[in-house]
Amino acid sequence: MIRVSVLLILLFFSTGYCIKSQEPLEVNLSKARIIEDVYTLASDSMRGRKFPDVGREKAALYIAGQFQKAGLRGINYSDEPYFQKIPVTRVDKGQTVINVNDTSYKSGFNFSFASTTSLDDSLSIPVKFIGYSLCNTIGNTGEDTLIYFLAHNMIDARERLEELVKITGAKYFGFSIKEESRLLSRFFPGEVSLLINNERSLSLYQYPEGVFGMGATGDQDWLYDYLPENGNDIGVFLFDDYLFEKFFDDFLVTKHRSSLVSFKSGELPEVFVRELNFKTSFRLIEITKKDDNIIGYIEGTDLKDEVIIICGHYDHLGKSGDDIYYGADDNASGSAAVMELSRMFMQAKANGMDFRRTIVFIAFGAEETGLNGSLYYVNNPVFPLDKTVLVINLDMIGRSEQVNDRPGLAFVYPLQGLKRPVWRVFRNTGRQVESINLERIRPSIRSLMYYAGSDHYPFARSGVPAVSVNTGLHPDYHKPTDIPEKINYDNLADIIKIVFVVAAKVANDPKNFPVN
Repeated sequence: MIRVSVLLILLFFSTGYCIKSQEPLEVNLSKARIIEDVYTLASDSMRGRKFPDVGREKAALYIAGQFQKAGLRGINYSDEPYFQKIPVTRVDKGQTVINVNDTSYKSGFNFSFASTTSLDDSLSIPVKFIGYSLCNTIGNTGEDTLIYFLAHNMIDARERLEELVKITGAKYFGFSIKEESRLLSRFFPGEVSLLINNERSLSLYQYPEGVFGMGATGDQDWLYDYLPENGNDIGVFLFDDYLFEKFFDDFLVTKHRSSLVSFKSGELPEVFVRELNFKTSFRLIEITKKDDNIIGYIEGTDLKDEVIIICGHYDHLGKSGDDIYYGADDNASGSAAVMELSRMFMQAKANGMDFRRTIVFIAFGAEETGLNGSLYYVNNPVFPLDKTVLVINLDMIGRSEQVNDRPGLAFVYPLQGLKRPVWRVFRNTGRQVESINLERIRPSIRSLMYYAGSDHYPFARSGVPAVSVNTGLHPDYHKPTDIPEKINYDNLADIIKIVFVVAAKVANDPKNFPVN
């Protein structure tokens, strides 16, 4: 095992009360362990570490096992002491497929389907187009006809649907709403597009919170929310303009688009176009699973209620076909750093160095889906946020390339309070590591990704001092080619050394790093 001694500048930052022995304190970093951690997390068996895949579960268990092996305390007294469970839900609504001219269309894309009851049907049913005609001009059509109408908006559609259910006796209905131009709808989705997209989102796993709206759908509507509550068992289609054109001939399409005419009594075209062929397995079953944040800690001494968090996310993008998105840099590198730092701090403690403040190590889940793991922690903190002195987030720290014998570059982005003293201690420590050049990122349009692009952001948004450390983007970002062989392990080890010294300084220096 290759061991690299951490810089003795740690002694410069230490004060008499935190080291039991007056002998020089040596803390060892193992590059071999770091390499093993990266290769393990970015292996075929981890399958890209995406929830709810078994590979993500393996990654979580591996990290928890390393925390336990290091000797960290767990956050609960269960058989999974290092796990903060995140409830994740989705709705299994089945799938509805329409066949038009040998082409299949699935619900949630060009149309939405909803039913008042569970349904498993395969039908070919004639369609009666009634446009904007008044409901009282239609009469009873029976169950074996699908009534297709036009509406001005969803409120109008709901009212017309309630009337049509009573008058026609039909079991199936379909309708369209005039949308904006297709070009505009690409940038400003209309009412129909939003409702159809919301249905598709129901089939995704939803987290309790989502920083960028990628979490739970909350109170967003979909077609099911507009079905009438009158006791009739019905199925309803909502089509976008594209499928409207597919179903009806040029005459009706032109009439619909040009004048949006309301057909009057006596002018109602008795048009039966091709039969609508569809198959549905509609049902509403809520499925709940658990994603995980992995958390361990070292309890402080006289300031143990005050907390420093060292974190990095362990999830990635999973698989796409035969391709595995290994995520070696993003973010097996940061996860490996969190694990190695936990070992180093426990070794320092065993060798006689106490830490006044509690040091918490977190491997966040669900970062790639919208910072859901860190936001869940912020909304359900294990340690009080108002006692959290600093969050150090390590995300993509493995690709600091050395070019033309110049030191590798790493970016430091301090946020919220303590920005100056945090940057100062990073800068001063970094100057003593010749192979790394630390560059401070300042707020700007260009730095928006660094500001809101990782797990430090929910903390900073809540007023907690935080700092992001990374080595920048590269051509393999979010690609299957982000593999362990491309990690610069020497520079990764040097970044870990710097973070260790900075965190140890903050843990024992309440004067220069007070609670914000």
